[in-house]
Amino acid sequence: MGREILAELRKNFAGRMFKTVVNFNTRLKEAASLGQPICEYDPASRGHKDFQCLAQELIATDTIIEQKSAVQLTAEKAATVKQIVEPAVAKQNIASSASSGQALPATAKQTIVAAANKQTEKTQVRKEIVQVLDDNLDLISTSAQELLASLKDQAKAKEKTAVIKPIEAKKDIDSKLNDFYGVRQFDKSVRFVTLYPRAKSVQIAGDFNNWQPQQTALTPSKDGKWELALELAPGKYRYRMVVDGQWQQDPYNGNVEANPYGEYNSILEVK
Repeated sequence: MGREILAELRKNFAGRMFKTVVNFNTRLKEAASLGQPICEYDPASRGHKDFQCLAQELIATDTIIEQKSAVQLTAEKAATVKQIVEPAVAKQNIASSASSGQALPATAKQTIVAAANKQTEKTQVRKEIVQVLDDNLDLISTSAQELLASLKDQAKAKEKTAVIKPIEAKKDIDSKLNDFYGVRQFDKSVRFVTLYPRAKSVQIAGDFNNWQPQQTALTPSKDGKWELALELAPGKYRYRMVVDGQWQQDPYNGNVEANPYGEYNSILEVK
């Protein structure tokens, strides 16, 4: 049913719809319930990838709108210049008609006057055209430069979109998050740092505390961070985060292994 509705919407509103589809994903619900962005809660999830594609499509749409606005502005400036130049050109056409004997007044007197002043009028009209173009040279130059810059920006945007791949963007986000959150070893001490802005309690259960989370509660700090430092002997440890009583893997530790309950334990190796 959902696919039929989507097909019907695309049939009737193809030009007003985005191509990206955000699929159903439980990780999105979990992130929302904990008050975390999906890019922090689970950057590797399908939901994060869908919203990343949607963001890229929105950026591309804004670029196209800006280009259309630049072209429209250039056209308006060109129309302004045309309105200024056309009267001068019309005067030149009148002078040319007078010199060729076309559309002249019926009286001989007017013909003689037109013939006598034709050279003066043609010279004056040329001077006016030159003066108009000279006065509006900056406007014409600016319009041309804006149009050229818009085309260059469009080419650069296409190149950038073609080069940047979703997996590279994901790695960049992961590396930034890992600089602030996760688990780190400093000499004999292991420090856990995570982000749960709306959580009331954050604990850790693992091999090092016999899976008793109440023994190792993290301490809250500013901006929703939670921290804990433990001294652990060298070895490999499995652990899970317990956030307000809900057990889950560490969202900032990509080293995991499956457990007997169909979920994942985070892995920590102390050297």
